[in-house]
Amino acid sequence: TVQARDLDGAQTAFTAVPLQAGVIDHFTLGINALSNPSAGDPLSPIPDFVAGQLLNDLTIVARDQFGNHIPTYQGTALLTVSHGADVLTPVSVDFTDGGTWPGSEHGVWRGSLRVFKAGQDVVLTATESAYARTGQSNPFDVLPGAYSDLLLLLPGELHTPGIGIGKAGVPYPHTAGETLTASVLAVDGYFNQV
Repeated sequence: TVQARDLDGAQTAFTAVPLQAGVIDHFTLGINALSNPSAGDPLSPIPDFVAGQLLNDLTIVARDQFGNHIPTYQGTALLTVSHGADVLTPVSVDFTDGGTWPGSEHGVWRGSLRVFKAGQDVVLTATESAYARTGQSNPFDVLPGAYSDLLLLLPGELHTPGIGIGKAGVPYPHTAGETLTASVLAVDGYFNQV
């Protein structure tokens, strides 16, 4: 509301000025587990969790330069983690459908995240697909799961936890009778060393 007053203060006028959020500047990321959430709710930090486990109620909010929620934002954000590529799902979120966010409000997404590679001080980043505006989460740990199997690594193979069969590369050729050194790792269901 704007108020105008004449110089002697005898006359005053008021008018309402509609305000709306500006253009996308950044995202905020965290957890909102409320059953009836609002885009203005404070977000809790992302907790530590086990690799491959669903992290529910991840919430991403589109904000303008002043931190206002942008209820008209309908873009897409790409998700990445700081400790590797191709180790999470989903890899993008669409703000037109809101994920599991109740109602039809745009500019906010809530859903589940799964990270397959264990790591410490992992940071989740959301990057806007058109203008590359970003937002980052708090650092969190992705812990290895329970022991599941043994992984044999031969020379020439590289351990790739959280990706495919847990290793990449081709073993180097060896001559019969030559000593061969191998590594054996105890791993979880996503080939993270336990």
